[in-house]
Amino acid sequence: MIWCGSLVTHLNESGIVSLLKLFERHLAAGGLMIFTTHGDFVQRRIPTREFDYGLAQEQIDRIGIHYAAAGYGFEDYPGRKAMACR
Repeated sequence: MIWCGSLVTHLNESGIVSLLKLFERHLAAGGLMIFTTHGDFVQRRIPTREFDYGLAQEQIDRIGIHYAAAGYGFEDYPGRKAMACR
């Protein structure tokens, strides 16, 4: 079993793909992978700025647009670069 809590939310789309490929290489046949993400809860919460994760309004707007279009939205925290997985 592979458990990954609260990491995926810090990765951009290519980082998540890389992470899932890493998991695939290390997961035994018939194994179980569990990971957590933000989702609808955060998508509803950040536009109200109830908790905005330190994101600028433009970033929040982009997350909303991408999430509505693709079911996935990501913006890095201000001053940070997305983590890369290899």
